[in-house]
Amino acid sequence: MRSNLQSRLGEEGEFRAEIKKTREFVRNEKLVREYVLENVTNDWGTITTDHLIWRLGREVPRIPIIYGRLGRGMRIKFIGKVIEYKKYAGIDYSVTLIRLLEAVKI
Repeated sequence: MRSNLQSRLGEEGEFRAEIKKTREFVRNEKLVREYVLENVTNDWGTITTDHLIWRLGREVPRIPIIYGRLGRGMRIKFIGKVIEYKKYAGIDYSVTLIRLLEAVKI
């Protein structure tokens, strides 16, 4: 599903998604917050991926005015950039948050 992101690597665009879950856990004695996004679409008119996982401080800037507006059950619109990252099974692709345009409770 994310193979269409590979051809867009490094490009910026407008995306829409729904935040289905938020979760917090401790890793290396630090609190980590993650957001699980589903139904991610883009302004190129295609479905980008069925889900993304954003981590506070990595894909989401650690700025309270931004992450304070994000929560479970929100529909968001944002400017994002397609990135590449390494994971245990090789290389995968994701979208990182550049600017939050809209966050609406659904």
